[in-house]
Amino acid sequence: MGKGWIFLFICAVVSVVPDVADAAVDYIGSDIRGDVWNIENNTVIADSVVVDVNQVNVINSLVLTNAGTINGRVNVCDGCDVYVQNTGNINAMFDATGDNSSVIQLVRNNADLNPLGVAGKYEIIVESANRVSWFGLRNMSGDADRIVLYNSVLDLDDGGARMFPAADAPDIELRGNVTLYADDLSVFGNGPIMSNVYGDGTISIYSENTNPLYRVAARISDNALYVDVVRDTDYFKILQNDAGMFLNSIRVENPDDKLIAALDRATTMAELESIMSRTVRMNPIRMMDAVRTFNMFEMIEVATLSDGVGVAPIFLYSDDFNAFGVGADVSFDISRNLKIAASVYAVTMDFTNDLDEYKIALYGGNVHIAYFYNSIFARGVAGATISKFDVGAVFDNGEIVLNPNGVSMYAVADFGIGFAPLENFTVAPFVRVGADYAKILSASDLEIFTGAGADLIFNIADGYDIEYNYGIRISGDVSGRLDTSLRLGVTSIADRAGGNISLGIIYDNDAIGYKVGVGVGIKF
Repeated sequence: MGKGWIFLFICAVVSVVPDVADAAVDYIGSDIRGDVWNIENNTVIADSVVVDVNQVNVINSLVLTNAGTINGRVNVCDGCDVYVQNTGNINAMFDATGDNSSVIQLVRNNADLNPLGVAGKYEIIVESANRVSWFGLRNMSGDADRIVLYNSVLDLDDGGARMFPAADAPDIELRGNVTLYADDLSVFGNGPIMSNVYGDGTISIYSENTNPLYRVAARISDNALYVDVVRDTDYFKILQNDAGMFLNSIRVENPDDKLIAALDRATTMAELESIMSRTVRMNPIRMMDAVRTFNMFEMIEVATLSDGVGVAPIFLYSDDFNAFGVGADVSFDISRNLKIAASVYAVTMDFTNDLDEYKIALYGGNVHIAYFYNSIFARGVAGATISKFDVGAVFDNGEIVLNPNGVSMYAVADFGIGFAPLENFTVAPFVRVGADYAKILSASDLEIFTGAGADLIFNIADGYDIEYNYGIRISGDVSGRLDTSLRLGVTSIADRAGGNISLGIIYDNDAIGYKVGVGVGIKF
């Protein structure tokens, strides 16, 4: 503990025994036996020395330091105070029943925790002690009238924190700075750990294994000492960085914020860190998750690539967000085997979960291309989406940013073979490779995936210039994501116009998203 603790020790010696500390000292290095032994000076009994005397008479106030063994009876003179520091064995009864007589036991370390038998006034002073066992002190001081805790650290070991039952508790005086040390804060429980407490000293709690989410505070109420274990909500104090200051600012702006409420419910640092990694305000790249789900719907959709233009409203829904927008596309037959299409879209999203609420505006587009050679086909989609977030303040790489923008790019290519087991019915299994890239502020992420799937396509003409087109695409990738897309189309051959309904479903990491589109188109 350094020089500060040495200073406290010197002050304690001078202040606890001011009248006798500097008096003459008798050193006893050999055994003493007999009927009577009178002690008039400060006395030190060495280790292994045996004092076996019927009557030991203390005839002055003094300090008795014992490392040996004392047998017999110790009589304390009227008006005398005997300060006893006992690291040995005292098998004697101290008689302090005279007028203004007292026995004061000094405890400076665990070696001093040896009980005394005292008739009369008996006090214990724990002075300048470093981690003296609380359990040991409790066991040796049940008969004491008063305990003085003075500039000391007491160790709440496996004996538990309860000092004494209230009915049997001696008076406990606090002097100077008193610290209670505990490895496990659960020892404090809910009840008082000291009763009959008074004095002008201060008391504090310390533990090397304290959960950083909790703080401990000592309080005295009705002369009883309680230790409260309180969940700390000052995240700058907990995290000791700018992220903690940012979280505190959220509380100031909105004390009922869902993120703050979730953080306050965390009981361990692991829980706290998990929440911080899930919230978009501490991990902005998570804001791109909903955008990337939208991009995936664009990649899996069953497209009809034929000359024409179309427009369709877009509806998306998942556990965490819903969206509404509109899309338009145009497609061309470059040749008999090569087809190309382009589309644009604008979508607004509302995102809400247990931690965050915000809005997203999406703008983007993509290009489809397909090549057919006999029954073999290759097709691909590539696109980009710009995202504008109405989220408020987010914490990014040590900085606070308001309402950031994000960008994402995506591409997928399918390679397969088609065959017609029935008239007007085509089955086209394929393999897939794709990539999805997202960037916002200083964070970016690239996902490359491979997978496989199949298209099931029905083309039926009713003989009255009406053509029905049904398509189902089912696919999955190595990440465990599963998706399906359904398209129902009706075209008037004579009018070269038609309409369609599309439905997409994506299952990814225990979450499900849905996309619905209703469109009309005109063929060239």
